[in-house]
Amino acid sequence: MVTFVRYRQPDQVGVPLGIPPRLESWDSKTSPSQIALGRYLDHVETLTRPRMLALSDAPLALRLFVGFDASVDVLSRGRDLDNYLFPIVRRLGASRFVSVWAAKGVAESVIEIERAVPAPVSSDDRWRFASAVTNASSQTAAWKDQVSQQIAAQTQEVVCEGGVELEICFRVSPKRNWSTLWKPAIDSLECVLGQDNPARPYHPRDDRIIQLGLHRMDDSGVGHDVHIGIWWRPATPRTRTPEAPTRTPRAM
Repeated sequence: MVTFVRYRQPDQVGVPLGIPPRLESWDSKTSPSQIALGRYLDHVETLTRPRMLALSDAPLALRLFVGFDASVDVLSRGRDLDNYLFPIVRRLGASRFVSVWAAKGVAESVIEIERAVPAPVSSDDRWRFASAVTNASSQTAAWKDQVSQQIAAQTQEVVCEGGVELEICFRVSPKRNWSTLWKPAIDSLECVLGQDNPARPYHPRDDRIIQLGLHRMDDSGVGHDVHIGIWWRPATPRTRTPEAPTRTPRAM
């Protein structure tokens, strides 16, 4: 049986971002959205550089809290957590991280980087687990088909309405850029997250994810294959609208 690892979510207070987090942009390099994203990433890189240097010899875990005011419905309108994480990890270097986390709710936006620490086995029986193995190109619909069909065969029903907590572990070759697998993997989880329009495959209701953990395991023996382990559960009332910690933030 293939084994997977989960890392602890960084639990320090983190550093306030000071500006609203930005989503990934697929517009042209000269578009206003790309220019604004570049300036935002410059700011994030400056903010996190001291911590990245201090932990230069360690596998890292990152946590991003995406904060909104109380008038915002965090479960709608495409506020997908992987699209907040991806540009940051691309800028800081995906190979530096073995675990990245994001959550969203009503609070101030913060970012934290720590040394990655494996998590103990959870005793919460609300977690559900499924796994898949892919051998197609991750840029193709065939890759999503492989994930979707294998996970669906192990899934009883879509998670009930409301927020969802999701973790995914990718067991991959050390040569692979694991961050490029996040989006196609999540896009394949309609059987877990549900879908709004059956005529549009691979468009799950992933804005329901209010806490996301993504983990990496290096395994030179898998070659071009990808082994994926997925855990999910309904969000508890405590984490439906997460709040940032109230302790004094430490400097990065």
